[in-house]
Amino acid sequence: MNNSAAPASNLIVPTAGTETLTHGPRSWYWVAINGDSAAMAPYPLPITVNCTPTPQLLIGLKTFIEAKTLQSLLLPAPMKVARKELGAIRRNPEAVCIVPENPEPPTRGATFWSVA
Repeated sequence: MNNSAAPASNLIVPTAGTETLTHGPRSWYWVAINGDSAAMAPYPLPITVNCTPTPQLLIGLKTFIEAKTLQSLLLPAPMKVARKELGAIRRNPEAVCIVPENPEPPTRGATFWSVA
């Protein structure tokens, strides 16, 4: 999967016209998209989530099932399917999308999750 879209100017990208993050849970199940990788946090984390390496896109979903389903779909998906799914997620008012300013190159190792 190659997510070559230009980074957005804001770190937190409103989805489907939402302007703030007043909806939804205090913690989210996160999927980090970096190149053709989709790493999922093992437990819910707040909006102040960080991960290493810094991904191209972080997607926060309300439930473990939603996040696991997204990860399972993206990993083996052809590029066209992956882009379509990511586009749909970014328009979903139930999801939170964060576009980090300085993504790092994908690695083969583990993704490390933390909270700022």
